[in-house]
Amino acid sequence: GSGTGVCLLKRLEADENPFRVSKNGAVSGFLCNGQHPAHPGAFWAALLVPASKPTQAPAPAPSALRSVLKPLPTDSLPMRPTSRASGSASDTKLGRTPSEETLYCFALMVLHSVERDLLVAQYQERAGIFSCNEYTVYSNESAVLKDDVLIRAVATNLHCERGGEFHTPLNVDAFGAVWKQVVEDGIFLRHDWTAKVDPDCVFLPQRLRGALPIRRDEGAHNAVYLNNCRFGLQGALEVLSRTAVQALASGWGRCRSHFRELCGGACMWGEDLFADQCLGKVLKVQRIDALGLLSASSCGAAEGRDNCHDPSRAAFHPFRDLDAHRSCLRRAAGQSRAPLRLKK
Repeated sequence: GSGTGVCLLKRLEADENPFRVSKNGAVSGFLCNGQHPAHPGAFWAALLVPASKPTQAPAPAPSALRSVLKPLPTDSLPMRPTSRASGSASDTKLGRTPSEETLYCFALMVLHSVERDLLVAQYQERAGIFSCNEYTVYSNESAVLKDDVLIRAVATNLHCERGGEFHTPLNVDAFGAVWKQVVEDGIFLRHDWTAKVDPDCVFLPQRLRGALPIRRDEGAHNAVYLNNCRFGLQGALEVLSRTAVQALASGWGRCRSHFRELCGGACMWGEDLFADQCLGKVLKVQRIDALGLLSASSCGAAEGRDNCHDPSRAAFHPFRDLDAHRSCLRRAAGQSRAPLRLKK
């Protein structure tokens, strides 16, 4: 970040070796100590690796910045059998048993874009967020998505810039406003878990719901969220318990000030990295590894590879092409059930 002269590497390919590159003003991802380690938490280690044949030794990051990316504590999530769902809100049609957790889901969409088409298609199939127990579609304008499904307006600008080492959307402020609105609307309070789902994510809530640990009557001291990738939380699907949602929304401003101070300005992070560090580092919310939850190119899946036949995954990302999204959804929905690989 500003004043550090160090770029942070989020992920290495199998044939790559890490090295430091001096680039003022760019902070993105995580510092690495080598190629993929045996334990995923090592990707959070704030270790600087010397460059090969450096012409000039770059300045080390200040200790405050190194400390912000120390490994976050994680716990294993016990596996439970999954259930079938038809997309209806009733327990019977969803295939729920009384012991299974309820799920509130929401998506943030850019109104005049392919994201609207993707969500309309999911609504017509009663798939994705529309097969959760309750759902909300947010945008920065009020509108009708389809039939009687309303788009809830949030006072924020969705046309954010890109930046950082990996040219990611700098959408922290936009999602800060959305999480605040989720809490103000209060629908999440009726459910055990909340899932934030990107419109281009193929999501099967029925696979997730039966594998979630029971959180009913939880107190503030045992709020949890799921880490869906060995490289850290990926924003395509974020799953939080009820009190974790409250903690994130109420602590967003505190985290923003905390990281701006450590980074010497804007950290050039996307919402997922910010939320992960905010919840785990500042707010001390319990972080549970659910590494089999998501199949995504940002988490090591080959770009363009079709993993939709894998019955042990609850989500696949990204699928921004409408036909590809529909095809993936139908292939995934046609597979026999399998236990979710929540820890591997």
